[in-house]
Amino acid sequence: MHISFIKIIEEQNTKKHEEKPVSGGHAATRKKLQTEAISRILTILTVFSKNRSLPAPSLSFRSLPPPQFLPPSLLKLQL
Repeated sequence: MHISFIKIIEEQNTKKHEEKPVSGGHAATRKKLQTEAISRILTILTVFSKNRSLPAPSLSFRSLPPPQFLPPSLLKLQL
């Protein structure tokens, strides 16, 4: 898990894209990049935590609807 976050951040850092110059010199640019990096990390962590809180899908026959609502391919499996 930790390695994948590092990999994502490294990929973002190596992407080639044009940025508009920030007024205020080098310190302002660094602050902007830090803010952007923190925002991306928080987005990744938020998505990751939401995905972990969802229940895993169950494929047991108990969770299937009554037979009259099943497609024919699943009816064969249930017999």
